[in-house]
Amino acid sequence: MEKKSQKEKLRFLEIAKGSAAELITQIYIGMEIEYIRKEGVLSGSTKSTKF
Repeated sequence: MEKKSQKEKLRFLEIAKGSAAELITQIYIGMEIEYIRKEGVLSGSTKSTKF
């Protein structure tokens, strides 16, 4: 992550967090309408995405 200032880094992380939340919402919608199988999502949930 090549950002010039701490403020830019924080803004980038805020946007990334929002994008991740959007992805989670889309996954839930996909499961709800049975476009995505719950088994596939649950098997990948054991991997940590926190740092």
